[in-house]
Order: sequence, then C-alpha cells, then structure tokens
Amino acid sequence: MDVLRRATGFAGVLLAVGALAFGQAGPGDRGQPGPWVVDLRGATVTLPSDTAFLPKLPGGSIVPGRAFGFDGGARWFWRQLGHSRMALGVDASWARGTTPEYPTVPRVIETFTRVAPDLSFNFGTRHGWSYLSTGAGIARLRGSSTLKGVASVPVSSGAVTEIHGGAGARWFTSPHLAVGFDIRVHQLLAGARTPATMRFAASVGVSVR
Repeated sequence: MDVLRRATGFAGVLLAVGALAFGQAGPGDRGQPGPWVVDLRGATVTLPSDTAFLPKLPGGSIVPGRAFGFDGGARWFWRQLGHSRMALGVDASWARGTTPEYPTVPRVIETFTRVAPDLSFNFGTRHGWSYLSTGAGIARLRGSSTLKGVASVPVSSGAVTEIHGGAGARWFTSPHLAVGFDIRVHQLLAGARTPATMRFAASVGVSVR
C-alpha cells in the first residue's frame, strides 16, 4: 500500500508538470528549447529496506531510508514533434545514505548509482521550458555496514536494468545559465541476487548551454 500511495502521488505530480508543460507552448513564443543543455543537480533518492539489499544486521539496527548525492547529464535537441521539441540525452546519478554507529548497532551504508540514456519531450521557449522524459539504462544498489571498525561483506544488486520516467523544468536567468528541477521514478528489474524495486528521486540544480 505504501508503494501504491507513493506511486499515485508521483503520478499526480507528473500530471501537474505535464499540464504546466503544455501551457508553456504558444504561438507567441519566441525561439525553441535547446539547442543543447548540460545539467548538474543535487539529488535525493529513496532506498530499499528489503533485507535482500543489505548485509545481515543485528536486531535494533537502523537502515537509511533516503540517499543524497548528485546527478548530471547532457541533452541534444534535434527535432520538432507537434507542440514539443524532442531531445536525446544521457544521465548519470550517484547517491549515498548512512546511519550513525552506536556501540551495539552498526552503521549502515547504502549507495545508488545509475547511467541511462533518455528521450524527452520539451514544451516552451528557449527562455524556459518543461519536459516529460523516459528511458532505460543500468543501475546498481549496494549495502554494507560497519561495527566497531569492522566492515561487513557488502551486498550488491549487481548491474541491473533500470527503466525510468519523470518530468521537470528549466528557467534561464541569463542566456547561458538556468535553474531547474527534476522528479523521477526508477524501476529496477530483478537481479541475480535481488528482487525488483521501485525508487523515487528528486533533484534541483543548474543547467548551462
């Protein structure tokens, strides 16, 4: 139920951003999104608490629910499709979540990494635009722990297929610099040692062109 509730809320946000995106395009707009853009953002992503992604932990252990890090990418805007301008791009993400270490409770560390191409549909002008995007790539979740200086054997999902979808916007405050945000859902398929899992991410940062 918790996953369903979060997925429903995420879908509502996507619909709201999509409405904003379509509302930005109009016959009086000057210029088109692009022609290229590079993004660098601070990011946060939810982490799984499933024991398949973690080393064996003693009772009372705390696991991180969220990781913080960064993501970045580049996009090339290549053709018009109706009211939108299509762009091809690639993204890379890294985020890490940790908990404190106590005398009898280990410190738990989880990391999330991914590299994925994407296709986006951008609505607006060269001064600011919203977008919807989707793609697929490779992701990895890794969990480990330390207690009194002794590290556990890490558990890793290995490189698994990641399918993602999301939305966001960029607003240019100068001809070459913009601020923007991105919200995204990542579906990681099952690996050899780990089950499928859905993760939610949000990021805020800058773009240059």
